[in-house]
Amino acid sequence: IVSEGDDGTLMYMIRSGTVEVQVNGVPVEEISDGGIFGEMALLSKSPRSASAKAVKETTVIVFNRKQFMNLLKTRGEIVLKIIEVLIQRLKESNDTINKLIQKNQKALVFDSLSKWLQVKDNDANILLASEWVSRQLGMKVRETEAVIRQLVMMNLISLRGNSGSL
Repeated sequence: IVSEGDDGTLMYMIRSGTVEVQVNGVPVEEISDGGIFGEMALLSKSPRSASAKAVKETTVIVFNRKQFMNLLKTRGEIVLKIIEVLIQRLKESNDTINKLIQKNQKALVFDSLSKWLQVKDNDANILLASEWVSRQLGMKVRETEAVIRQLVMMNLISLRGNSGSL
């Protein structure tokens, strides 16, 4: 129905059927009867951030920007539905981002420690490094220290002497 990167001049409401939404060719959502898609590109006047294809026989109602704006003015319940959809998609995006951050926490901490060590000529106090990395990544110091301990146990970094230097 639409392809990622296309101009977002139309929005769609599914009258019947099912549409699969894909980002970079990866399915991320299925939308069916009464669902909407294409609203983000239409509202932001930006290229489509996803592709959408019918996975079974589907009938859609198509709105251009002018029709959509008129609909928003005259049908308040549609505005509420669109806001609900946008909020749900935002929550799902935030959840995905948080999962990715947690999954890559070791890599993020390792990368930040590498940057810290470049500044400190490879001789850094672990406590100062933990605090700096925590600020950079928006983590609690205890969380950062736990990840650093994991990196030490994995032999990816080492501590020298009794001074707690990296």
